[in-house]
Amino acid sequence: MQKESQLSFFEQVKRSVYFGLLLGSSLGAAHAYYRTYFVDQYVQKGLSFFVLEIFAETILVAGLGAAALLVLLFPVLAAVGRSVLGLRDLGMARLSVVVGGAAWLFAAYSLNKTTWFPPALSAGGIAANAGVAVLFLAITVALYHVLHTRLKLDFGGGWAGFTRLYRGPAFALLAVAFVGFQLYAGYRLSAQQPQGPNLLFITIDTLRADRLGCYGYERNTSPAIDRLAREGTLFEHCYAQRGLTWPSLTSIMTALYPKTHGVLKNQWMLDGQFITLAEILKNKGYKTGAFLANFYYAPNRGFDVKKGGEVGDLDKTVTRDALAWMNRLNPEKDRFFMWVHYKNPHDPYTPPQRYIDMFDSTYTGPFDGSRPVLDSIYVNQIDLSERDLAYINALYDAEIRTTDVYIDRLLNRLDEMGLTDNTLVVFSADHGEELYDRNYYFFHSCSMYDGVLRIPLIFRMPGIVPAGKVVSNQVESIDITPTILQLMKLPLREEFEGQSALPLIFGATNGSWRPAFAERAGAIFSIRTPEWKYIYNPDDYHTYCSRSDDDTGDGYLIDAQELYDVRTDPGETRNVVDEHPDVALELRAQILEWLNTNRRVHKEHKLTKEAEERLRALGYIK
Repeated sequence: MQKESQLSFFEQVKRSVYFGLLLGSSLGAAHAYYRTYFVDQYVQKGLSFFVLEIFAETILVAGLGAAALLVLLFPVLAAVGRSVLGLRDLGMARLSVVVGGAAWLFAAYSLNKTTWFPPALSAGGIAANAGVAVLFLAITVALYHVLHTRLKLDFGGGWAGFTRLYRGPAFALLAVAFVGFQLYAGYRLSAQQPQGPNLLFITIDTLRADRLGCYGYERNTSPAIDRLAREGTLFEHCYAQRGLTWPSLTSIMTALYPKTHGVLKNQWMLDGQFITLAEILKNKGYKTGAFLANFYYAPNRGFDVKKGGEVGDLDKTVTRDALAWMNRLNPEKDRFFMWVHYKNPHDPYTPPQRYIDMFDSTYTGPFDGSRPVLDSIYVNQIDLSERDLAYINALYDAEIRTTDVYIDRLLNRLDEMGLTDNTLVVFSADHGEELYDRNYYFFHSCSMYDGVLRIPLIFRMPGIVPAGKVVSNQVESIDITPTILQLMKLPLREEFEGQSALPLIFGATNGSWRPAFAERAGAIFSIRTPEWKYIYNPDDYHTYCSRSDDDTGDGYLIDAQELYDVRTDPGETRNVVDEHPDVALELRAQILEWLNTNRRVHKEHKLTKEAEERLRALGYIK
């Protein structure tokens, strides 16, 4: 058999390409199978588009990458090593360039993370990394000579063991199979053209429904959102399943209760077995983009593009990125699902002064909307004067108005692109905010009351969704995705716990209702009907609800049972459980039945250090 050192340069390149494609494609297919079956479980969920796309992309990248790497390491760099460095031994040339190249990559990765090493792409960084690689190359050369001369180890060897797999027809068949699969995948994926409307889903973090003009608020906090309500259908009573961002948004996107999908707290990850709205739409050929000022680090599967973050004033940034993404779409050809999640109403309440002046320009008192101040009010149970509380409320209202401006830009861009009539716009929130309604508390994560659980919900699609309609029937946030899918003429999934509200949009809106359930950390539960709100805390669960180190009390207390007549007491100010024990008993039975439906045991998630730091930056842990 011809020795490899005697093979022509072209023949070595040919063999490198062959074995690179063979090895890379095999590893790529194995990785794609692992991801689509065990991790994201696209195979079990029947998402053939995802499976084909991931297999095609992974095999292409791995196959070409491995082929390029072998060509670089063996015929090219070995030739360079022998001619430039004077390494006449083929094995030495191979070993030196492999170890030297690996050292370059490892050293660059390690050193460029330090503060004293020059940036990787700067002139100094490139020179420094090259110097490190040369140093390791010299060490490798010295080590090789020691091993080769003293221990008589031979690194030359060649590919004799593999050449029996290599033949001319085999190379041709592999090349045809590789290219053919990519062409087939490209054809199938490009042929997946959805026929339904576009979807623009807008959500605002920590937004109370009753602070919007379209929900009866007297202040002009939401002109753009009010426009949506006039042009679409508004749901008067929509309730979130948890007063916390990750559990609530996960419930919206999966149409499942937190007790089912398992995301009970922020930074808990969604298991791959559960399907999301983005996955469903991308599987139908939609282009998908998420622009998130919170919930960014959640496993938002199904999005082609995801931009944003979780800390800081990001509403302006996500709007800019969303508009830029829209500009790259082809309005005549592309169908898209764009999700924009805003955060400004979330504490701290620190809007620009020009928006504060719209609602309160004369306050000179000691309180503001910063976290330490709001925490201090809660921890020390400070009785605010009407004037002080009015100012903090004005700050919250001003935050809503700042975000409303960005929503207006999105809606105007739809108009400019001629997409308004063919785009379903859905507007909602993850949860509301307590705002000192009880327990001196301003925030949301500890509350089980309507100030936190009641959220806005609006659907608009001109010519399809009735304009100016108000639905008084009670719905849940898990009903949003089923309703979206039916409006887009797509089938619902059997595993959905939410129900489509389409009959309420197009039919009668009186009489029919179903209970709305909510939970807090899998320990406190509530049920709401049009007449009653019942809260069940069987284990006397309570936690601290401030970020202050001075908070050493009992936390946010909720009784073992609380019952409110929401018809006469919508603010939930008087617990009447002792007056109506029969009602409490019936509602508790409904909660227990609900808990035992699709019941799952969820283990406590161990957070990474990065997740803990994100929670700390957001103020959820000390």
